[in-house]
Amino acid sequence: MNPDVSNIKKFNLKIFPDEVLREVCSPVDHFNGELEEIFHEMLELLRANHGIGLAAPQVGITRRLFVCEIENRNLCLVNPLITVSAGESSLVEGC
Repeated sequence: MNPDVSNIKKFNLKIFPDEVLREVCSPVDHFNGELEEIFHEMLELLRANHGIGLAAPQVGITRRLFVCEIENRNLCLVNPLITVSAGESSLVEGC
């Protein structure tokens, strides 16, 4: 078990200037039951705070993963990579 995910039942939102928000996140090597439980816990915290997206560092986990809920659909991403982008977009930051 990774030391940064040992207390998944105790997630709290990390707020700037918390140092964990500046750390480089490690890739996820294995998708297992522990990671699935982390996703569920993150989704619960997301809903409790009326959010639409939550990245692992925002709960103190320095791994490359995040969850979002858009139009009542859950999306859990592991090691996301933006490969193509074009144009501009103007949105309000929600994190």
